[in-house]
Amino acid sequence: MKRSFDMRRAKFSRLSLLSTLLTAGLMMQSVAQAAPLTSVSGTPSSIVDPQLVRTHSLSPKANAFISDKLNTTSTNKVNVIVQLSGQPVSVGKYASDLGQQQLSAESIESAVNSEQSSMISLAKSEGIDLKVNYQYNTVLNGMEITLPANQIPELATIPGVKSIHENRTYYALPVEAPQPVDAVTGNYDVAPIKQIGAQDAWAKGLTGKGLKVGVIDSGVDYLHPDLRDAYKGGYNSSFNTSDPYEEPPIPKDQHPFGKGFAGTSHGTHVSGTIAGRAKNTNTDVVQKGIAYEADLYVYKVLSRNPKTGSSSGSSAQVIDGIERAVKDKMDVINLSLGSDEEKDPNAPDSIAINNAVLGGIVAVVASGNAGDKGPYFYSMGSPASSQLAISVGAVTSPSNRYKASVTSSVYEAVYYPLNVMGWKTGQEDFKAILGTNPIEAVYVGLGQDDDYKGKNVAEKIAFVSRGSLAFVDKIKNAKKWGAKAIVIFNGNITQDANGNDIPDLSPNLSGRDGHIDSFIGDDFEYIPAFDMSGQQGRALAAAVLANPDKPFRLTFGPSYPQTIDKGDTMATFSSRGPLSDDKLSIKPDISAPGVNVLSTYPAYGKMIPGASYAQAYKRSNGTSMATPHVAGVALLLKQQHPDWTPFDIRAAIANTADGIKDSKETPYDVYSQGAGRINVSQAVYTPAVLQTVDQITILDKNLNPQEVVNYGSSASFGLMAAGSIAKKEQLQLKNTSDKAVTYKASVKLHPNVTSDPNNPVKTPDVNNIVATLEGLASGNTVAAGAKSTQKFSLSVTPKATAADGVYEGEVLLESPGLPSLHLPFVVHVGTKRPDNGFGLQDVTLSRTVITPSKSTDISVTLTAKDSNYLDLNVYGVDDKYVGTMGQILKQDASGKPQLLAPGTYTFQNVDGTYINDKVDGNGKPIVQRLKEGTYKLMVRALILDAKGQPKRDAKGELIQYVAWNTLRFSSTDDSSTPINNSGGGFYYGGSVSGSTEQSGSTPSVDAVVNQGQTSASLKRTVTTDGNTLTATITDADLKAALKTESGTPVAVVVSVYATASQQVIVKLTPDQVNTLKASGEQNSVVVSNGNASISLPVSVLKRVPAAAGLNVAVRYDAERASAFADGFPGAKVTGTPVSFAVNTVNGSDTQPIAVSNRDFLKSSFIVSGNTDANTLGVLYIDNGKVYAVPANVALNKDGTRTVTVNRPGISTYAVATRAISFTDIDTSWAQSHIQALANRLLLNGTSASAFSPKEQVTRAQFSAMLVRALGLHAGSKAPFQDVSASDWFADDIAAAYEAGLVNGVEEGRFDPHASISRQDLAVMLSRASSLIQLTPKSNPSRKPYADASEFAGYATNSIDAVTKSGLMSGDEIDGTPHFHPAAPTTREAAATVLYNLLQNGSLIN
Repeated sequence: MKRSFDMRRAKFSRLSLLSTLLTAGLMMQSVAQAAPLTSVSGTPSSIVDPQLVRTHSLSPKANAFISDKLNTTSTNKVNVIVQLSGQPVSVGKYASDLGQQQLSAESIESAVNSEQSSMISLAKSEGIDLKVNYQYNTVLNGMEITLPANQIPELATIPGVKSIHENRTYYALPVEAPQPVDAVTGNYDVAPIKQIGAQDAWAKGLTGKGLKVGVIDSGVDYLHPDLRDAYKGGYNSSFNTSDPYEEPPIPKDQHPFGKGFAGTSHGTHVSGTIAGRAKNTNTDVVQKGIAYEADLYVYKVLSRNPKTGSSSGSSAQVIDGIERAVKDKMDVINLSLGSDEEKDPNAPDSIAINNAVLGGIVAVVASGNAGDKGPYFYSMGSPASSQLAISVGAVTSPSNRYKASVTSSVYEAVYYPLNVMGWKTGQEDFKAILGTNPIEAVYVGLGQDDDYKGKNVAEKIAFVSRGSLAFVDKIKNAKKWGAKAIVIFNGNITQDANGNDIPDLSPNLSGRDGHIDSFIGDDFEYIPAFDMSGQQGRALAAAVLANPDKPFRLTFGPSYPQTIDKGDTMATFSSRGPLSDDKLSIKPDISAPGVNVLSTYPAYGKMIPGASYAQAYKRSNGTSMATPHVAGVALLLKQQHPDWTPFDIRAAIANTADGIKDSKETPYDVYSQGAGRINVSQAVYTPAVLQTVDQITILDKNLNPQEVVNYGSSASFGLMAAGSIAKKEQLQLKNTSDKAVTYKASVKLHPNVTSDPNNPVKTPDVNNIVATLEGLASGNTVAAGAKSTQKFSLSVTPKATAADGVYEGEVLLESPGLPSLHLPFVVHVGTKRPDNGFGLQDVTLSRTVITPSKSTDISVTLTAKDSNYLDLNVYGVDDKYVGTMGQILKQDASGKPQLLAPGTYTFQNVDGTYINDKVDGNGKPIVQRLKEGTYKLMVRALILDAKGQPKRDAKGELIQYVAWNTLRFSSTDDSSTPINNSGGGFYYGGSVSGSTEQSGSTPSVDAVVNQGQTSASLKRTVTTDGNTLTATITDADLKAALKTESGTPVAVVVSVYATASQQVIVKLTPDQVNTLKASGEQNSVVVSNGNASISLPVSVLKRVPAAAGLNVAVRYDAERASAFADGFPGAKVTGTPVSFAVNTVNGSDTQPIAVSNRDFLKSSFIVSGNTDANTLGVLYIDNGKVYAVPANVALNKDGTRTVTVNRPGISTYAVATRAISFTDIDTSWAQSHIQALANRLLLNGTSASAFSPKEQVTRAQFSAMLVRALGLHAGSKAPFQDVSASDWFADDIAAAYEAGLVNGVEEGRFDPHASISRQDLAVMLSRASSLIQLTPKSNPSRKPYADASEFAGYATNSIDAVTKSGLMSGDEIDGTPHFHPAAPTTREAAATVLYNLLQNGSLIN
């Protein structure tokens, strides 16, 4: 029975947060994310009481959309996806083909490149410290850049920047627990091949030959015999190399975080399903792909995350993979990856996929595996939400099931019926393996590894209880200890007197008395596994324990009866639709085999010499496994019909699919199966396709609404009230053959379909829906001539008597001798959109693009009944929190939070301003503005207690409801009023003489302006004296630039464009320096010569004496190139060195400005050349010595590179390369990190060719590694009696001491040659993190270390900090984390933590 709620529409003003805002008593911890496929970095840390905040209209300075996941108050560097306003190349090319000139005219490649170059130059001239990592022009007009988070609002003001999104993290969709499947037949598994009719397509000569498929995934083991000939190329977007090879496993004891790593394998499995060539001659098992002669290209976008021990990738990498696949002219791309939480059909990755489809590429995407992990419907995520892609659900395949029986020597008269759970691949003759004679058995408790200790199970039967471990782990443990087979009885766990888990052998356990009924299937890692009923198994176990002296033997019966499961049922894990658009569109589009799919598996022959591929196959489950079946079919159809568009292929696949039913013969609803299970044996014979002709609105890459025609394979009528007038959907019969075709047309409504199994609802009476076809010929026929199209329409009218609910049906076209064509449709009857089960839904924006003069209202529907607080948060496309833009909270007279009634709430006048953890000198939040770009908006509902603290569950996780949308902030404003932080280069008053170039943004300037700062370019007066250009500014201009509302940080930019032979000097008077010193601590002054820039923060300027002025000089210094080469053996200088100098001037006295090891200053410069950015290092000179320093290297549109250094010092810098190759790291799990640091000149080996990864690191060695990696310098001698001035590490230890990184082991001693312990490593890393302002994240659900009592007092807080920040972690022993504080550190582990420190601190990219 449905309940009606009063959905009142409450409006709340968007909270423009002033200095009056109050946060006391409302501080929050980090938000725990619920979706396992989404990685979000940083979350709102405070809640603001809206009743204590004044509404204030701020003068917005930024225009581009900034994702609500970007924390623009942080000074940390972040990676973001920036979208520009022009159309990408692929859209233009395809639009031109379709005659849509309004799209094609603006998207020629030169226009896209020009727009990107202009944006980069302008941003840099505005002092934005950015580094371009990726540039996209094919499916997305944009780029991934690294910049300080607090500079994102400034970037958002640059003209042409449409949106800035967080660089979202993606994962291979999880592989579900194995389920039943047929044994391998004829060397490869034919069950799914027969199920989809692939053999019929092969018989027609369709094999995928001559076509190209791009697998965007975790990589591929291209040495696998079944894939070696298919593999033609690809790219590694994770490490920016041309080699997309899978990453090998890392043993737990060699993993720096103690987690271990299983290795990546997902992409190899997917690749085998599509293009396996069945050529492995060293095994009885091979893999034959659906399109086994297609050319395979793999784009690695998922890689090992050292913090989590799993593989993941950012949205920037996924988009880069899509871009490269499009440029490599793939015919089909496969994306078996996604984020279950993100449901926005216009997320950046979905936009990229849409543009790939508009570019003529078939995109096939997994729908996700969240169908049984939360709300049933609406469980599909992104990028399956792409409206133009083919989204795929998973079904079971036909499989064999076996039963068995056994008797026991303990209860000889008892007969025990068993189910066969699993077995080793290819070994189903259980009688031959187990015989009919008694076999000794051993009771092994729960079957955990420790349960086997002290027991001999070799060639015996392991008898274990259900509980504690997954079944597959119980099987693998039994095999590990030598068992011949394993019998698992149903049961549960309890605890003994010591709190340890043990089997509960009670005679009766609710729900656990019968058989387990879980079928695992086969795998090379299994032994025969059997399922015994709980009552019988527990009684037998109790009897064995009660009779320890009595032999325990099991005798298997002579027969193993076989039954066949017909398959074609939806996998319970398969994510369901609908799409979260205004029509509640049907998704997935199609379903395919995705349960227990056998395919290729890596053996890592590239890293493991002599690796065997004899058993390099594995069964896996998930929509990830279903998707490549559809991708393979798409290749076969493309081979048959080269002129078919992606829409035609999608329609043919869906039109000819087989509708499927559950075990009760109830047809699956359309939001579960889409059009049905794919049937290529029908698709290859259809001469025509049936499509909708929908004029839909999608967002382009700039988040501008764009009308496109979607030739769909299903029809959705959205929400219609009972008794409302008819809605019509235009349809077309598209005949692609050379002969005319005629079909009889009809409409069939579905009177009974499945619903949410957790909340079953009867299908409403379809007799209350009138569905008719209009525009048919006589006899209800529709005909189309050869190579022509015939249009008609579907009309749907709900009668006044129609009950609220979901109604569905299909349009059916039938013609003798031809495959029938069907097109599913759905309509929701009611007056309110259905509750999606997530507590929050339907985030809508009155404008998707906001500017300084045009704000937006953001509404959300709250369906949860227990929430009393809402906030609106903005994130970047890298999933990093930017800030909070508004809050809604009701309180009673005593200040106690009151429940928010379900209904629609609106954040009004959202103008791009936000707050976060950044505060001014008085502790008040600093109001900041978004930079131009695309952002993700997260509306969050929480439950606050009486003290304003958010409630958490038993695991310490935040109880919250979230919903997402996307917004773009554009600096392009219709107003003619100049705006302070305009990316267009607004200049304050003053005159220009001498050099007349305009001051403005360049890539170099952009690179040194911090995220969150407003960039203000000043006019300057320039005089020329030989090769020296001297610039001055006026006091009035400086004061005007620093005057911003609510204390928004400002980067004052003074640019003087100079030639390579000219020196630029900017002179600031004592009054101007004092003006800067009196401004906010977050402000800075940037000086640039157009190609090289330096940023001086106010914190450094405060060291300038009150009566002193400041001279800042920038020049190219070609004469120093030889000094760099001589001072760093093996280095080859690229480009021209750049010198920066900053001096205080007091009369005739000129002194270098004082810079401590705690003052990090950004310097940037542009270099030419085509050297791979990942092989470039940076050197600097200090006191005549040459050192390496970390740097970000960004590729500019014109082929140049912007190099950005952030270190405590002012010096001369040069880019350099060196040829270095260590022969002993190929098998190291840290190979990529070691090589990356060595390429950047930041890490040396123990010899010219050896790194010695397994050697222990001494305290002196790690001190040197850390100091050099941070670019620190020594000002005096280290105060340690065991460190001599002649020691190679003396200066490094001195610098570490000055920076506060080390204190020594005891008074006067450092003990440099001792191995550094893990706890001492943690102390140094924690202090280094503080030095570079890397803030640890709160993790209230983290378990404490069991060996914390062993921590030294000085190390306790540091261990906690590095654990929170993800730089280090321990391992688990018996489920409890241990840190092992006294354990030594290897060189490879040190390299990894160093790499992570530099990357997390945005010092390298």
